[in-house]
Amino acid sequence: MKPKVLFVGEATFLSTGYSVYYKTLMQAVQAQGIEVEELACCVNQNHPAIDYVPWRVYANVPTDPKELEQFKNFPGGEFGAYSFEKVLLRSKPSHVFDARDNWHFEYQSRSSFRKYFSHLICPAIDNDKQNIQWLEQYRLSDATMCYTDWGCNIMKNHGVKNVVGRCSPIVSPIFKPVSDKRQRKEALGLGEIKIIGSVFRNQPRKLLPDILDAFAKFLKQSSRKDTYLYLHTDLLGSWSLDTELNRFGVGHRVLFTYMCTKCSQIEPSFFSGPSKICSCGSVQTMPSGGLGPNQEQMALIYNLFDVYLQISSNEGFCLP
Repeated sequence: MKPKVLFVGEATFLSTGYSVYYKTLMQAVQAQGIEVEELACCVNQNHPAIDYVPWRVYANVPTDPKELEQFKNFPGGEFGAYSFEKVLLRSKPSHVFDARDNWHFEYQSRSSFRKYFSHLICPAIDNDKQNIQWLEQYRLSDATMCYTDWGCNIMKNHGVKNVVGRCSPIVSPIFKPVSDKRQRKEALGLGEIKIIGSVFRNQPRKLLPDILDAFAKFLKQSSRKDTYLYLHTDLLGSWSLDTELNRFGVGHRVLFTYMCTKCSQIEPSFFSGPSKICSCGSVQTMPSGGLGPNQEQMALIYNLFDVYLQISSNEGFCLP
């Protein structure tokens, strides 16, 4: 039987880390002549980007109001559990691949159709003290991978025998260091400054207050006037950006990404609330999972940073 891989994730056309990871991986697998399909957990069938995806997409979120209420009360529904069985019957994949945290994919091992597909998982390993239930979940899969050799070794050290190796992101050639950081900063109106940068979702575990606290202490102890913090994050998350900036008194030294909803240009800016006016006359907003920079723009943002910073209370060995 010709192999077909069903990838279960957020949605390859969103602007999230998992989305970029899945997209590059699926493109590479498809290029090898293997059929791929996608269960997009975070969108419904009316999402405009679905028509432009080069493989079949099954949307997880219902559009019917009554069904949507059922979805909201379905355990693990937002992770794909709601539509997984129905998608299996339609897709009939030989393999199912999921590269998220254990609680995102554990329902797949309990599927009524489990014996009909090979289960390939790539859990986000963040420390060497793994939950016993998670380890058993890894052992039940047909093949277990990890983003890094470090994570693979942790699973092997815990007796997981079916670890087949690293499944790192397939990075686009666009993402490479440049030697002309100064020129790129000047092109965005930043001048001759040093930038400490971080890219993350505005979630509790990303520890935004700790970042601002550390930066405030750095400014006080170093007395540097040329160093700024650049946070590429979203507004509508767990931390109130304006509250935390005021709390640590660093709003005048912290930059954020704003993106135009019309011309799609990006602009580094001090915090200006949820929106500001673009030079084209339209509205700029902070990025989100639905609206974010393309790969070229993200590469530009990364290359503005002189130092990259990533902290978290728990993180699947983050992949900036």
